[in-house]
Amino acid sequence: TRAGWSSAGRTATSSMQRGCMPISIASRPVRCDSRAAHESRHATVTTLLSSRDVDLPSPSTVSAFDDRIPLPRLVIRYALTGFVTLMLVAVVTAYVSRRLGTQEAIDDADRVVAIVAEAAVEPALDDALLEMDPAAIAKIEAVRDQVIRGELVRVKIWAPDGTIVYSDEGRLIGERFELDDEAIATLNGPEGTSAADVSDLSERENRYEEPAVKLLEVYRSVRTPSGERLLLEAYFRYDGVVETGRRAWLRFAPVTLGSLVFLELLQVPLVISLGRRLR
Repeated sequence: TRAGWSSAGRTATSSMQRGCMPISIASRPVRCDSRAAHESRHATVTTLLSSRDVDLPSPSTVSAFDDRIPLPRLVIRYALTGFVTLMLVAVVTAYVSRRLGTQEAIDDADRVVAIVAEAAVEPALDDALLEMDPAAIAKIEAVRDQVIRGELVRVKIWAPDGTIVYSDEGRLIGERFELDDEAIATLNGPEGTSAADVSDLSERENRYEEPAVKLLEVYRSVRTPSGERLLLEAYFRYDGVVETGRRAWLRFAPVTLGSLVFLELLQVPLVISLGRRLR
């Protein structure tokens, strides 16, 4: 019995090596033809492929996948991608920093007007200014040099009806203009309300200004000794606002762009090393 099983095992092993499976009937091995088994398997695979519509890759497709990108071209592609990214970040950073700088300059102008209103204008106000009394105007003129300095180049004080009761441009005193919504909201708003905007030099109230000089106007409400509200309007050169935005850009640009350039240069050796390994 042991001899029979041993013989069967050797027959099975020999048959598996030739590519066919042994079939045992009544403990007697049956030998199979390896050539016939091979042809049978080939016919079965062909039938399965044809029945499932399997598309085998063409030689041209295989060769296309086998093509390798040269290392210099790979590095150039990486460099171009990094350059485009750097430019996009630079543009966004410039836009955001200038916007922040401009807003910072407007806030600074608003703080200057607040200081001027509380420290210089309101202490010099007189109720007689509403009638444009010369003595009341002279009191404001006395503090003019404390008010108009630096980027602040023009001052007007408006009555609630739109009459200019004081201006360092004397030709405007006594003229009446319609107040815009922003000026009215500032005049009637809570204490300390202010507003800022670019001045429209085409308006008649600004006809004595230089057309080529862009101005930023800031409104703030002030009170006379009796509590009557007036509107203080101060004009600043817009060049100072632009310069503040530029300084903000120069403050952020070296750090932001320098970090990106350093990161790009740091990754170049890694790209070269990776490209060589893929080759």
